Amino acid sequence: MNPWIFIVLFGLIEIGWAYTLKLSEMYTKPLYAGINIILMIVSLYFLTKTLKKIPLGTVYAIWVLLDI
Repeated sequence: MNPWIFIVLFGLIEIGWAYTLKLSEMYTKPLYAGINIILMIVSLYFLTKTLKKIPLGTVYAIWVLLDI
């Protein structure tokens, strides 16, 4: 699969887990806390898949651009 798709998914999931962190109120609401942890794991999965094909500097620049 194209690594550029992985980097876009990584960026979008990063936004999702940051939002669920807010909703979990610092892990005091179990449902949102669980969703947050799952999204973090999935995000790291896409990051590792991306780093196998694209250099770290490029991945970081795109990640910053997507999370603005």
